[in-house]
Amino acid sequence: METKIEPKLLKGFRDFSPQQMLKRNYVIQKVRDVMESYGFDPLEVPTLEYQQILTGNIGADEKLIFHFVDDGGREVAMRYDQTVGACRYIAMNYHNLAMPFKRYQVQNVFRAENTQKGRYREFLQMDADIFGVDEVGADCEMILLTGDIYKHLGFTDFIIYVSDRALLKDISYEVLVTIDKLDKIGKEGVISEIKEKGYQDAANIVERVLSLEPNERIQAILDRANDAGFGEHVVFDPSIMRSFSYSTGTIWEVKVDGYGSSLLGGERFDSLVSRFSNLQVPGVGFGLGFDRTIEAMEVKGLLQTPQTNSQAMITLFNNGYMKTYLDYATRLRNAGVHTEIYPVEEKLGKQFKYADRKGIRFVLTIGDEEMEKEVVKLKNMQTTKEQVIPFEVAVDVIKQVYE
Repeated sequence: METKIEPKLLKGFRDFSPQQMLKRNYVIQKVRDVMESYGFDPLEVPTLEYQQILTGNIGADEKLIFHFVDDGGREVAMRYDQTVGACRYIAMNYHNLAMPFKRYQVQNVFRAENTQKGRYREFLQMDADIFGVDEVGADCEMILLTGDIYKHLGFTDFIIYVSDRALLKDISYEVLVTIDKLDKIGKEGVISEIKEKGYQDAANIVERVLSLEPNERIQAILDRANDAGFGEHVVFDPSIMRSFSYSTGTIWEVKVDGYGSSLLGGERFDSLVSRFSNLQVPGVGFGLGFDRTIEAMEVKGLLQTPQTNSQAMITLFNNGYMKTYLDYATRLRNAGVHTEIYPVEEKLGKQFKYADRKGIRFVLTIGDEEMEKEVVKLKNMQTTKEQVIPFEVAVDVIKQVYE
């Protein structure tokens, strides 16, 4: 007897149901639309890179990179974030690119996390960056894009916290990594951890950071945000650090009331492309925490998506009427209505049960009587209302709901 394989998932990896994918695709398209409205174009890079491409760029979390030796004896690593791969791409293609180069990416990244709630080993990230501009105007545009994204997703209480790594240039990276935990372990916890790293003046370091004032770059960002109508959403916060070692200037994070974790993080990184070439190509951009953004939308009641893409179904009453069914389905689709035909001639009760379970709102039945009178029986599965009407009228009724 054949041994059955137990169906199970690797730790830290997930399936997504059709209903979950509808939500995810809705958010992806919303964010894509905003990024493209600012003139950003899509880019994709491979899942696997040579390991040396990724190492030395991530910082304290480099231990989370998935890496192995492939069958050809090459040391390779899986995509940890999207910025490093994009910088490698620019180094290889610089002379064919129009600068400034504005790109966005929507790809999965992989991290060897200790899995817990909200932390996975494979997850989707949405990035956007401007390369080739070192002036603060690019930083301003990225932060305004950040605000527009969360505005279009329906948030009204988001805050974009901004700071500048230049304010912290005389503080070691290992101390910055600890200060970045301020909202997780509190001030005393941060001071204690910095002391454990050998800095006995930890309390003074933390106080000095928290008392910092905006510099010229940050003030320019605050002024631009105010001019664009985002003034109440953009505030200076010297305690945010961003843990990436490649951060060199402006840094920012997004938070919303009622959801503890940051939803998006951004930074300026002016030296990363030069790791792969002699080119000096400044960059600034962000990575949007996709799972966290969806969770925050659900907490706020902002994510109302249908159970299915199907908006209408034609029952299969008689295979002999298939030509009419196909004609009606085509005309509905041409009118912008997502339509399916039930695939098997079965009892109508079973067909209606399928439509109800799947979440299809409208069901059209064309039986003997309807064929003779050249009408359709249209049922709204949500209201249970039925009406016998000409097909063209049924199309209008359905379109009015979905327009």
